[in-house]
Amino acid sequence: MNEADPCKKLPGLDHKEKFEVKSLDVCSAPGGVQINARADLACKSHGVLQATVKGQLEASVTVDVGACRITDSHVGISGPIGDLISSVGGMQELARGFAQAKISEICGK
Repeated sequence: MNEADPCKKLPGLDHKEKFEVKSLDVCSAPGGVQINARADLACKSHGVLQATVKGQLEASVTVDVGACRITDSHVGISGPIGDLISSVGGMQELARGFAQAKISEICGK
């Protein structure tokens, strides 16, 4: 999870300052395993005007372990950073693609 960097997609905020996982739960679910995570997130700019924007991330991913693929996912980001990310759009697809790539890596695919 620490490799995730939603800050790269934000205008003016190009650096992940903090990504701290607060909770991570793995449990069985119909058709696979469900992973729920909560984390604190802060993005920072490196420009002339340096700023930090913070928020909280909540993610839920259901994985079909046998097929090594995500069957359902949702990412929500709250706080000031959530407002910025929602204005950019495409975060659900980006998060799902990132997670699927990591799961495929774990499966050796």
